[in-house]
Amino acid sequence: MRKYGRASCLALALTLAPTTLSACAYEAAAPAGPHRPLTYYVSPSGSDKATGTSPANAWRTLARADQAILGPGTRLLLQAGRSFAGNLKLTHADAGNLRRPVYIGTYGKGAAAITATSGSAVTIYDTAGVDIHGLDIRGAAESRLSGSGINVYSNLEGSGRLQGIEISGVNISGFGYGISIGSGSGAAGFSNVRVENSVVHDNIIAGLITYGGAFNPARPSYAIQNVYISHVSAYQNPGTPQLTSYSSGNGIVLGNVRHATVAWSSAYDNGGQGGSRPGPEGIWAYDSTDVIIAHDLAYGNRTRNRVDGNGFGLDENTSNSILEYDLSYGNDGAGYLVYNPSPKSNGATGNIVRFNIASGNGIDGSERFGGISILGYEVNCAVYQNTAIGGKPPRQYALELAATVRGVTVRNNIFMNQSGPIIRARGVVHLSAAQLQSNDYFSTESQFSVQWGPTTYTSLPRWRAKTGQEEAFGQQVGMTVNPGLAGPVFSLPSGPAASLQLGVRFVPGAGSPIVGKGMDLETMFGMNPGTIDFAGSRISSRLPTLGAQ
Repeated sequence: MRKYGRASCLALALTLAPTTLSACAYEAAAPAGPHRPLTYYVSPSGSDKATGTSPANAWRTLARADQAILGPGTRLLLQAGRSFAGNLKLTHADAGNLRRPVYIGTYGKGAAAITATSGSAVTIYDTAGVDIHGLDIRGAAESRLSGSGINVYSNLEGSGRLQGIEISGVNISGFGYGISIGSGSGAAGFSNVRVENSVVHDNIIAGLITYGGAFNPARPSYAIQNVYISHVSAYQNPGTPQLTSYSSGNGIVLGNVRHATVAWSSAYDNGGQGGSRPGPEGIWAYDSTDVIIAHDLAYGNRTRNRVDGNGFGLDENTSNSILEYDLSYGNDGAGYLVYNPSPKSNGATGNIVRFNIASGNGIDGSERFGGISILGYEVNCAVYQNTAIGGKPPRQYALELAATVRGVTVRNNIFMNQSGPIIRARGVVHLSAAQLQSNDYFSTESQFSVQWGPTTYTSLPRWRAKTGQEEAFGQQVGMTVNPGLAGPVFSLPSGPAASLQLGVRFVPGAGSPIVGKGMDLETMFGMNPGTIDFAGSRISSRLPTLGAQ
């Protein structure tokens, strides 16, 4: 529930001092033609004394390739199916052109492997305009805490950001971080960053992170801008008890970002071995704005100390961001956490949680988290059209609210559990703090129950009368009916293959009493509810069905 530790990220910079480049007699290759990029080849059967400009004259080692200056449009190709030991660094003398990036990839059929015996395998330092594709990047024991598979870092001062980082088709394991993209305090940072169709697994601290320098919510500035992450799997990044000052064991973390999307990606079986008090999460953002986390999957994410272990999160100082169309289940903590820890910060406002499904979270039994948890000093958060199923008995809160939030609205959701209170408020939540309207509350094995600060209400009418909840425009709203979901919705099976079909369990069956019973959010409240539900089906804004689909 706290921001990602920057000490670890900045420590990476200590290993990134640019290599001193000589005039280098190796740059004797013939210049490329107007339609033919300069291409260098590397093969275990090559020679470092060769020109490197054809497969027949390939270089032999990464060390030789590392000595070359790779200008705009240059391609560096490693022989597919072969493995190369060492490290590759691009510095301010290399790359640097968004329209003509340096391309690092393979030739032949399949992927080429880079094995780093220490530090980071591929480093991009104070430069950009780089496209990395089709590499299997592996770390040795010495890289487990100090390095990244791909480490993108800037320490350049100034207002302009380095343009253009593309990473696709990589498989990275065995490092502290799979992919890290960030900058030092006061540095310019990066813009136009894409990571696609990649796997980051078995890295100690995190699968993928972005980060920047110290964040000031009164004068926000974001080191990383315009980020697109798609079809990335982050799994079995376990964390370590050796690190006690910051979180380890995360899947995908966006820190210090403006304008970012994480789509069609997954984070599972991460965490559980961290040593810090704040725990890890599957996919989350902090110190960021305008982040969309959509159509993603998070399950089986763990924490060692009953703090966090959430599926998804919008954490400290994250504003105007959206969690939508995601599926979260079987995590130790919350399915979805929206949280800001400080009353002095105005940086957590305008966030949205909509059309998501949560089921069976809170595996570690902690009372801190529900299926959806809106906690701390969060302001003006809208929670609508979600289906949240409580977790492990007896504490199965489908929704959890802090009394310190302000302007939170909760509408058109399904909140369901097996027994005990369906939702919990940590203190008496007044209408100015949170307003719940037109939701369905159902417990499969016991009567309606809501824990509202020190009082537990066992009937919707009494809760409504005492708190003003579930009233709108002078009318009584809210339901306590069986939503008639296809089911089963408890104890979901684990595994990527099983997860693909889980959404159908949460579709209301024929004759469900919640069909068409939602409030018209656009007409009544001026909200834009979107046009599709979790399953991608068109929705009726006038007569919406409760829940995610």
